[in-house]
This record gives sequence, C-alpha cells and structure tokens, in this order.
Amino acid sequence: MKNRLFNSILLALTCSVCFTACNKDEQFVDLNANIVNYGNNDSKVYVDNAHYANWHNPDTVMINGTVYSVAIASDGQSRSYASIPNVAVNTNGFYAIYPCDRIITPDTTGTGFPSILMPQVQVYTQKDGKQIIKAPMAAYCAYISSTSTGHYLNFKNLCSLIEVNVPEGTEVAYIQVTSRDKFLWGNASITGRDNPVLQINQSTTGDNYSTNNYTVTLDCTTNGSNGSNTGGAAAHGKTGGPFYVVVPAGTYTNLTVDVYIFAEITGNRNVVKLYTNTANATNNIATINNNMIYKVDCLGTPTEVQPPYPGLGTGEFSVSDNKKVRFSQGNLQYKNGVWRFATDELEAFGNASNHNLVTTNRDQNWIDLFGFGTSGQGSPSTNPTTYTNAADYYPHVNLTGANRYDWGVNEISNGGNQPDKWRTLTRAEWQYLLGTNPNRNNKNMRAVIDCGNRTYVPGLIIAPDGSTVASGWNSVTDHALQITKQEYVSTYQSAGCVFLPSTGYYAYNSYNQNIMWYIDNGYGKEGWYWTSTYDGSPWAAKVVCALNGGGTAFSGEGVQVYQGCAVRLVRDVD
Repeated sequence: MKNRLFNSILLALTCSVCFTACNKDEQFVDLNANIVNYGNNDSKVYVDNAHYANWHNPDTVMINGTVYSVAIASDGQSRSYASIPNVAVNTNGFYAIYPCDRIITPDTTGTGFPSILMPQVQVYTQKDGKQIIKAPMAAYCAYISSTSTGHYLNFKNLCSLIEVNVPEGTEVAYIQVTSRDKFLWGNASITGRDNPVLQINQSTTGDNYSTNNYTVTLDCTTNGSNGSNTGGAAAHGKTGGPFYVVVPAGTYTNLTVDVYIFAEITGNRNVVKLYTNTANATNNIATINNNMIYKVDCLGTPTEVQPPYPGLGTGEFSVSDNKKVRFSQGNLQYKNGVWRFATDELEAFGNASNHNLVTTNRDQNWIDLFGFGTSGQGSPSTNPTTYTNAADYYPHVNLTGANRYDWGVNEISNGGNQPDKWRTLTRAEWQYLLGTNPNRNNKNMRAVIDCGNRTYVPGLIIAPDGSTVASGWNSVTDHALQITKQEYVSTYQSAGCVFLPSTGYYAYNSYNQNIMWYIDNGYGKEGWYWTSTYDGSPWAAKVVCALNGGGTAFSGEGVQVYQGCAVRLVRDVD
C-alpha cells in the first residue's frame, strides 16, 4: 500500500468512507480497507488539512500470511478508498500488514505477529508529482461471520514522517536522518493487535548492530544511487522540498537532519552538504513523539563534502594501474532471503558448530561461506544455501552484473538495500592488490586479534593507498602481528585498513555433511575469498595467517565450484 498525498481536499479530517463488502461464499469474506486519516497519534500519514494519504493501484497487503490486491474506487474528490475481496476465512480474525515486499516473517495463523525490514536507504519515487511514501502499517479485525459485511481493517501507521523543506530549485541528492538514542533501521517486530507497535530488534535476536543503524537515508537521485548519478533530482523538477523520511514512531530526544544537494563548486558539479542557519551543520529536532509529521527547514550555503555510502569502508585500494575500490564493512552473510554485511569485520562464522550440518542448519542460520556464483539470481539460478558436489548446479562463467551471478547484484540490507551497488573483485585485481602492485611495498600483514574471553581471530590486515601505518611490513617473512581488538580499531581500522578473517572453507564429503575447515598447512590458518574469475575452474584468493612467519601470505588458486568460500564485496571509486 503505497502512500499518496493529495492537495485541495474538502472533506473533514475525521471522515471515513468504506466499500460495502459482498461475500461470495462461506469460505471467504470481503474486508473494508480504511485508512485512519484524522490527525492524532493513530494517523496513517497526516500532513495538514489539505493533504491526505490514499489507496491506489496496484496496492497489495498481506493478510494472515497471504498477499491480496485491493480494489480501488474514488469519491470523486481526489480521495480513494479500497476493499479487499475474497479473503480466506480465519476464525482468529484478520491481521493485515503493509508493505508486502518488506515482510521477513509473516503472521500465518492470525495468532502470531510478523517481522518487517525497515530499510537503511529509502528510495524517493513519485506519482503525479507527489512523493510515494512507503510507511509500514498494520490493521486487525476480529472474525464475525462469513455472511457479515462488518469486517473493517483500520490501518494504523507504525512510523513518523520527517518533512524536510529545502529552497525551491534545489537538486537534492539525498537526506540523512540520524538518531542519538534509537535504531532507525533493521529487522523490526510488530506486536499488538488493536494497537500495533513496531519495535526494531536489538541484540537479543542474535543480530549485531553498529552505529550505522542510527542513520537512515532518503536517496533522491533518479536512479537511487545515493548521489552518484549526475542527473540527480532533475527528473523530480528541481522543486526543492518537501521531502519525507520515514522513521519508527516513538519518542526521540534528538534527531539530526542533513541534506546533500547537487551544486557547482569551482566549475565542477559535486554533491555537497546544505548547511542550515544553526551554529553547526545540521538541523536538530529536540523532541518528537508518536506517529506524527515533523517539519524541518534546511537553508544556508552549501559546503563540499565526501558523500558516504552505507556499509562502505573508508580506505581506498588500487586494484589495477587505473582503478581503485573501497571494501564493504565486513564479509557477506545470508539467511532466509536477506543479505547483509557483517557489522564487525572480524566476524566469520566459518566452522562454527551450529553451521556444520547442511540438512538441519544451513537454511536456518546466518551463513558466510558460499558455492561459486550462488547469488540466487541469473538463469539458471543457484540458491546461496545450495550444497551439492554436482558441478552443473553452479555457474561456469565469470561472475558479472550482466549475468546476475555476482553476489553484489543483490539488495544488501545494511549496504544500501538497492540492487547492483556492489561487486566481487576479479582474480587479477586480488593479485594486483596483494602482490603485483609496484607501489604497495608489501602493505599487508598477518595478524591475530585478541577479542577478549579467549577469542582470537587470525587473518590479514591490508593497508590502503598512501597509508603510513603499514610502513616496514613484510607479510611474507614477518611473524603475525598480535594486537587487541581495541588496538586494531583505533590504529588500523580508523586509518582505513581492511581485515580479512581466516574463514577456512567448506568441502563436500560422502556423508553429505557440510564440513567447515580451518586448514592448517603447517604455517597457519587459511582464509579463502572468491574472485569473480572462471578460467576452466573458479578462482579464490587464499590468505594465510602464520603465527611464526614463513609460507606465502597470499595466492590465487583454482578450486571447485561447490567448495564454500567467503565473499568480500567492493564498490569502485568514481
């Protein structure tokens, strides 16, 4: 159910009109869909007396775990209503939720509660010159009887909207809203029936969160690329604000709003921050409550900045004589249709005991070792959880965005949540990065990082271009650097370094068990990272962490398509 704002509405705010349902048989009922339009804490989307949210085609909602389309009609005054016909009878009642495409766990029985993904990046889209706002909503009505026409779904908005106004003629690239005390995106549970509440899950769910979860972005570029498209918001008419950013409903002590725009700086077109008229470079909302609209006016003089991108590291690394990349914040992970980056780049599941058996655990836990080209896309597609030694199930080509086998074509929940924003390095790029680059001077180092509680993570630290923290490193002969996690974060991660944990790999055996091995080759622990290159067999980058030095710290080696290796994605530096 996408939201649509309409001007010049003459109806009173408290008016509610619904269609009369007509039930066709005793197995189905017709539900009346009613948007709560009045401006109190139950409002769906309420801007002012002249703006309403409405149903429109092709809206869909999920009811008791099944997706239904709504039937639209209008009152003749630019305001529309909906009914949902032929809904399967459920004596527990009808629990409905929107939007369908973000539901992670549906309520299939009418007695449980669903979970929904609140995205880190919201993509600006519009219809008839108005912004379509995809704010999560829920509704419940009890089952009365199959012949009754009194089944009403009164949808309640589970979020607040931040209305950001910018000067007319401004081409907005993106808007970022940051909270100081509450998560704004992530896997969220919806609890309650008559008064549903959305709560973003925290560490009790087993998910790890970082400070990134306190910031959401409204991408206002025409292709949803967070500022990289030079066309920018020109297709939006260059009209300035208002723009609406969705945040979970609740009480915040402070929200910070930053606006990034396209502007000419010294003759060049750049993405810049639009300063406000306050003492600092942001516009702060002291306190907001519940499910309302809150307005922010952003004015002032633009100042050039380096635009960020969700999930992206800070260091730049040469992978050829004329190409640089930035790495993702951690290894790629997958579970139940959701892709994400590890929020701690030291994290690697590898041979953890609860990931050993394919038949019981590989579809149920977060995994970070994959067969070659298992993006879940392409034709034929291979599911990320696939585990078989039948090589024909896997691609036998180089992985590219064009054939959809590269894992980076997927929407990665904490990496922008948009398709085609990441990619896998080629074999030649890995070799250049860790070996043949004449300007690197061995700027990588084996390391064992002490994370406390007798947990030690072996791997390889890679220093970015121009770094001084790696001066004198020679990972071929040196002993492993032994440091604490705090030392790694403060000295190396803060300088843009990347850490590749020794993940091991999995291999098929005759018992059909998924064995994750930390291979010890006599020198130390190995990590295997896929490249996108297929040359008779796929290639992986092997890194070795040796406590006492010796051996080859890096090599590119051909492996079997069904062997499971780690994936560390990159974005090209423009």
